[in-house]
Amino acid sequence: MLDWDAFREALQTALLEAVSAEAGGPWRAAALDGLYAETDGVITAPSLYLNDDGEDMDSPPDWKTGLHDWAPESWIDALTAEACSGAVSHWEDIFARYQDVLVRICVAAGTRLGIPVFFIDHDCYEEMLAHCLTPSQLHSLFPKVVATQAERARVSALPSGDQIAYYISRLNRFDDLIGSEEAQQVLRAFGSAAIPALLPLLRESEHDWLAAILLAEIGVSDDTVISALSAALAASTPDSRVQMWSCSALAQLNRLDLVLARASSLSPECLAMAVTARYTAFRDHGAQPLSLDYLPLEEFLSDHPGMVPKVADELKPGRSYCIISAT
Repeated sequence: MLDWDAFREALQTALLEAVSAEAGGPWRAAALDGLYAETDGVITAPSLYLNDDGEDMDSPPDWKTGLHDWAPESWIDALTAEACSGAVSHWEDIFARYQDVLVRICVAAGTRLGIPVFFIDHDCYEEMLAHCLTPSQLHSLFPKVVATQAERARVSALPSGDQIAYYISRLNRFDDLIGSEEAQQVLRAFGSAAIPALLPLLRESEHDWLAAILLAEIGVSDDTVISALSAALAASTPDSRVQMWSCSALAQLNRLDLVLARASSLSPECLAMAVTARYTAFRDHGAQPLSLDYLPLEEFLSDHPGMVPKVADELKPGRSYCIISAT
C-alpha cells in the first residue's frame, strides 16, 4: 500500500529542489501541466514549468523553462503499481487522490517559494486554479477566469427562460467569456425546458445541426420533437450537417424507422452514421441513451448487406468509443 504522506513529502521536496536548482529567474510563477495517465494503466508526473516574465500564464508549455523529470521515478512507479492493483474503480480513486496531492504540494510550494504555484487540469480548469491560488493571485494571473465566474453568476441569477435565451445566444460563439461548449452543457442540463428554444434553430442554417444534436442529447422523443427533426431532415440538402445530425438524432431518439423510410434519398455515409449512432460516443451526453442492443444493427445489415463496409468504418477501433455503463 502506498504511503501517501511520504509520497506527498517526496514530491513536494523534489518540486522545491527543482525550482531552486534551475538556473534563471527570478521566477514569477511555477506550474504543473501535462499530466498523462491511462485508465487502469500508467500514471506519470506532470511537467514542471517556470515563468520569469508573467506572460502566457494560461499556457505553461509556452514558458521558456520546462522540467520533465523533476519527480522521483521510484515514487511515480509506486503510484502506478498501487493504482493498478485493483479494479478500475480503485485506479480512479487513486488517480483522484494523486491529483489532490498535486494541488496540496502546489499550495505548500507556493507558500515556501513566495510565488504562485498551480496545477493545470483541463477537465476542471477553474476549480483546480481556485484550489491552488489565493483569490488575489487568481484575480491577478487569470482575470478572464474571474470575469467568467462573475458572468456565470450573473446569468444564473436570471429567470430560467432568460438563462436559456442567453445560452442559446452563445451557441457557435467562441469570442467571449462563455463559449459554445459550455452553452451546450448548460442547455443539456436544462433538459426539456430548453426544447422550445431549440426547435426554431432547426430552421436556421447556422445552428440547425447543433440543435439536432442537443435535442437528441436531451432525450425527449415526443411528437413535437420528432416532427421537428423529421421536417429538418426533409428540408435538408444531401450530406449537409443538418441532414447527418437529424438522422442521427432521430436514431438516438429510437426513431430509426423514420430515417430508414428515407433511405433511398440518403447517402451511404449518412445512413451508416444514423444506424450506428446508438453505439458511438454520440450517446455519451444523452440524458436517456438507448441500450446497447445490437439486434437493430444486425437486422439492418441483413436487409442491406451492401452497407457492411460503411457501417464497419463507422464502428472500427479508434473511430468513436462510447462509455459502457450498467444502466
